[in-house]
Amino acid sequence: MKNFMARIWDGKNQQMIYPSESFYWTLSLGGEVFMGNKVQEDCDVMPFSGVCDIEGNEIYEGDIIIADYGDEYEEKKGRSTVIYKDGDFHFIMGGYERIEWTVCKQIVKDFKIKVVDNIYEKAQRKVQK
Repeated sequence: MKNFMARIWDGKNQQMIYPSESFYWTLSLGGEVFMGNKVQEDCDVMPFSGVCDIEGNEIYEGDIIIADYGDEYEEKKGRSTVIYKDGDFHFIMGGYERIEWTVCKQIVKDFKIKVVDNIYEKAQRKVQK
């Protein structure tokens, strides 16, 4: 079986768990998350895209990014959430002409993509206010 990098949102403890050498988890074929030999409830797995933002931060599914997607005639900046579908990582930018882009090194460079948050921790901060 191929190894892949991902992080886990532990909904029960309201914390993000990142991959490390001192902590391991297993994902079953049925989508259950095991930490040690115990099934973890209320967990969401977010795979790593394999790409880092312009500051070297890893980009995962569920990350909130900002991007500069303008051209030589018009400067445009926007915010989007990274999603995983059809075997690739995507984000959508634009107002009227919403365009879906695939996350890759060239797009990160061209759009100056920067990770600013993620959907779980942002929601948690809203609840705490």
